[in-house]
Amino acid sequence: MTKSRKTRTFTNPNTTVNISEKLIRVQKSFRSEGIPDSELEASILIATAIQETRSTLYANLYEEIPQKYIKAIDEFVQRRLKREPLAYILRNREFYGLQLEVSRGVFIPRPETELLVDIAIARIRNMASRTPIRVVELGTGSGAISIAVASNVSGITSLATDISDVALGIAKKNAMTHGVSDSVKFLRRNLLACFSDSIDVLIANLPYIKSSRVPDLAPEIYLHEPIEALDGGEDGCSLIIQMLEQAKQLLREGSTILLEMDPEQFTIIGVHARKLWPAAHLTRHIDLAGYDRILEITINP
Repeated sequence: MTKSRKTRTFTNPNTTVNISEKLIRVQKSFRSEGIPDSELEASILIATAIQETRSTLYANLYEEIPQKYIKAIDEFVQRRLKREPLAYILRNREFYGLQLEVSRGVFIPRPETELLVDIAIARIRNMASRTPIRVVELGTGSGAISIAVASNVSGITSLATDISDVALGIAKKNAMTHGVSDSVKFLRRNLLACFSDSIDVLIANLPYIKSSRVPDLAPEIYLHEPIEALDGGEDGCSLIIQMLEQAKQLLREGSTILLEMDPEQFTIIGVHARKLWPAAHLTRHIDLAGYDRILEITINP
């Protein structure tokens, strides 16, 4: 790299390939294996391996890559060709403007779940007269939802649960990174087992994929993400219904339940919610793709 560019040089006498050539090779490999967004993912992996930004990468396409970086790039590429999710390779996922650590054994936060956070923040702010506001999230995974909520709303007491020790370990690290460890406590619990205090806002993004559909998921999901974070039973509703039944004694007037689910499940879950809370107000929220995604249940408004 020339001095006039005032950026780090990658020149090395042992180098045999430049950035442009490597990008093209990786993109071709990804396309041949049917990996989506091959150009974007190739540039992200190469930039990460050489410890530079993508903008720096594209500004120096004809600079040679030292052999030590070639090895790192090739390791990343081989993992991706085995359909390992990009987030696991990078150990990072952006969610609601936050950079979160993720790893094998931890469900990767999805963009559509940001709608759940939007609604939770709005409802909590509307409960300002309640002190303290008690928020519970079930199946927290990386802690994405609870951490995003706590980062945007003050004065809440939040409990986030999961059955995975691996996930809870990552969630605690993420909470510490984003300065909300005092606001969010993480517990190893199966749904609402052992809960006795009342809850103001109950948030759950539980497994809701039908068991029969799990093998048909993209290989990045089916082969690599934890099956217990995906499989919702025969109809995809098993855990959600179990959780609602447990919540019956824990919610007071004005409390809110926020559930992410498959569009096909709204009728089943809605009917069950009506049986438990006949006077409850049910609201469907549509995601950016135009699908019913979040069911909001307000208890005896």
